[in-house]
Amino acid sequence: MKCAAFKWLSVWIVGIGCSLAPTLLAAGDCKCPHNPGPGGGVQCAKDQIATCDPSSGECNCTCDSVERGKSKEEYEALILSRTLHTTVSPADLGSPEYHKLESSFRKGEDEDNGTFYFEKQAGSNRTARVKVGVPEWLASVLAGKGAVVNGPGASLQNCPNGICIGGDNSGTATVNNFGPLPLPTPNVKICASYSDAVQGQDHVTTVTFTTDVQITRPWFAVFFDAPVLDGSAIVTNAGFSGFSHGRAEKMPNPERSFWIRLDSINMGTNTWNPGDGPIKLTVPSKNRVQLVNVLGGAGENPDVPFPENLNFKCE
Repeated sequence: MKCAAFKWLSVWIVGIGCSLAPTLLAAGDCKCPHNPGPGGGVQCAKDQIATCDPSSGECNCTCDSVERGKSKEEYEALILSRTLHTTVSPADLGSPEYHKLESSFRKGEDEDNGTFYFEKQAGSNRTARVKVGVPEWLASVLAGKGAVVNGPGASLQNCPNGICIGGDNSGTATVNNFGPLPLPTPNVKICASYSDAVQGQDHVTTVTFTTDVQITRPWFAVFFDAPVLDGSAIVTNAGFSGFSHGRAEKMPNPERSFWIRLDSINMGTNTWNPGDGPIKLTVPSKNRVQLVNVLGGAGENPDVPFPENLNFKCE
């Protein structure tokens, strides 16, 4: 078997449903540099920040959902937290550790309107330019001086002791309890391997997906450079796993695609946990093919964008 990490693949993280039609309005996108650099990039879903970090030698791209109504410093702290793999607060931006990064954060002069960058240390005497693509409404905040943008119909509220009260404060107040915090954004690693040709048998491409966080009813769609046959999937550590599957019929060249969606594990839950092991997708073909793109998402409604980080890496 021959493995490839696919540093150059572009990743789309969008809601597609059965139509596999990407939602790209008000979305961020970015690209890692070529020559020098690994190339590659990402196109994210609506109201997400796209970050492309080439400092490791690979184009590590993430998509993070973002809410309106925050300050420039809060958004910068969010971006630094993601790329430095630590928690950075707005108050930390003035410290020597982060001030140099924050001060280098600027709008790309030769890029699209929604693209910014900053310089990150990538080794001894070497820096890497981290690209950040943002929705249009967020670009105006990051290019400004700490302004706060409120979305349509938004209002500022008084939140004493962390409790926000909506409605008419002169009447009966309603306290909104939004429940527990959401799970961290999943990091999904993808590895593709190709079987050597055997006379009289089909070629086989195996794509494995591993996660570090539980995901409810995940789906993945894989796209190739030539036609493929119907495939199959399993959750490797489960006694039984059930999947829906099909073709991306409303995308170009559906005969080159195959998608799966987890229905159940061991005749019960449809939640995929790290301990369940990788999802292993096997796709046969009459001729040798190359994986060129992957889409991913989760949840009961596949048309709703699901934030997750897809990393192409074979270990």
